[in-house]
Amino acid sequence: MPHLRIVAVSDVYTLENLPRLATLVRAARDGCDRLIVAVPGDFLGPSVLSSLDNGRGMVACLNAIGVTHVTFGNHEDDVPHRALLARMTELRATWLASNVHLREHELPAHDIVTVGDVRVGLFGVVLADPVMYRRVPFGATLDDPNAVALAEVARLTGEAGCGFVVALTHQAADADRTLARALRGKPVVVIGSQPLVPSLRPRARRSDVRRAPRGTARA
Repeated sequence: MPHLRIVAVSDVYTLENLPRLATLVRAARDGCDRLIVAVPGDFLGPSVLSSLDNGRGMVACLNAIGVTHVTFGNHEDDVPHRALLARMTELRATWLASNVHLREHELPAHDIVTVGDVRVGLFGVVLADPVMYRRVPFGATLDDPNAVALAEVARLTGEAGCGFVVALTHQAADADRTLARALRGKPVVVIGSQPLVPSLRPRARRSDVRRAPRGTARA
C-alpha cells in the first residue's frame, strides 16, 4: 500500500531548531513513498534575522531542508513587499495561496501530488482579519479563508479526482475548529498554525504565568 508521510511545522522564528528539523526530515524519508514537508505560515517573520535580511536566510534554510509546501502567515506581511516577492521566487517549495490574490505574482491555489495511484490535493489559506495586519496584507486582496477552503475541498475531491486533501491553514484555532466541523466525513486533514488540543499541564496561578519563549519550530 502506498505510504504518504507529512512533516509540518509553523511559526518558525529562529534558525536554532532547523538543524533538528533537517534531521527529522531525512529520517522521515525512509519507508514512505511520498514525503510532504509543510509550513503553514509565519516563516519569513517575525525574527531578528528577517528584520535584517527580509527572510533571505530563512528561505535558504527551508530550501536546504527540502520543504515542499508553504502558505502565508500574517507575519509574512512584516517583510517589505518587494522583498516578499523576491522570497517567493527564491523559495523552491510550492507556495499555496488559495485565498490570496496578488497583483504582481501569481501563486497556485492548490497543488496535486500522486502517491501510488492516489491523487492528493493540497491548498493553503490565511486569516483575512484586517486587525491582524498593519497595512493591506501582502499588497493583495484576501477572500474568506474557510469559504475558500470548502470550495477547494469540493473542487479537489470532485473534478480533480483527489482521494485525499491536505489543508494548510493559518488562522485562529476556533476558525480551524469551525472548518473541521464543516468538513466532518470528508477525506481531509487540516494542518493549522495553532494547537487545537488543550495543554495537559496543570493550570498555573496568574502570578506564575510567564510568556512562553518564542522562536521554536513545532513539529
